[in-house]
Amino acid sequence: MKHFRGAVLILFFMAVFALAMPAFAAHTPLVADGSDIEAELSSLGLRLVLMTLAGVFVLLLASMAIHKPTELLKRSLFWGITIAVVTTTFVLIFFSVTLNTNSWSKGPIHWHADYQVYACGQQLDLVDPVGLGNKIGTPSRHEHNDNRLHYEGVVLSSGNAKLGSFMEVLGAELTNDSLVFPTNTETVHYHTGDTCSDGTVGEVQVFLYRVGAGNVYTQTKLEHPEDYIIRSESAVPPGDCLVIEFGAPKEMTDHICRSYEVADQIGKIRKATQ
Repeated sequence: MKHFRGAVLILFFMAVFALAMPAFAAHTPLVADGSDIEAELSSLGLRLVLMTLAGVFVLLLASMAIHKPTELLKRSLFWGITIAVVTTTFVLIFFSVTLNTNSWSKGPIHWHADYQVYACGQQLDLVDPVGLGNKIGTPSRHEHNDNRLHYEGVVLSSGNAKLGSFMEVLGAELTNDSLVFPTNTETVHYHTGDTCSDGTVGEVQVFLYRVGAGNVYTQTKLEHPEDYIIRSESAVPPGDCLVIEFGAPKEMTDHICRSYEVADQIGKIRKATQ
């Protein structure tokens, strides 16, 4: 009778656990503008896994505290642990699918764009990544010390897909009048109206190289670069080339991404006739 009551208590505990878990997980928003799916899932996953481990730990303690458990109690402990693990797995799958289907990208994407940054005529390189991840940014938006913007994964909102938001996860800032960029030696700050060492009054400018029909590429100057969303291409080109400059105001730049330069030389793309 004692073991029967113990089995009933274990099953009651696990039933409460299974019913409470979705409500507990629901405190994590499904889509939060300005955040990454990795942050959403890692926060949710950590909470659920810790909750599951706590439940399993309690059941293991109970199993060790009971001498000569009956078959009913053994089955109850087995099903208790199974319920905890299976429930956690299904809740995580549910939230993962929900986040994907409610995301702006409607699932994983794999987009790339090359970029270059210049300030007062000098090219700037993004701070080098450290650690095994070999990237600056997040799992879905990052750079691998290769002058390439990587959109790889699920993008929750259109705001996350914009160039200004991407720069933020790199520790940078880009607007039509502000450029903040971290390098290995320092984080540089430039604003439209600042002067270079030679006295030139500078302007923050972003030039876009984009491949169109007939593999012809054109160059345009972006008015609001922070709102630009790169072309949905994996290879560059036809993926975009972005040249970010602080310098004397102009309508076109002479700088161009190496990928575009090489593709032009081998005849893969050609420059539009001016």
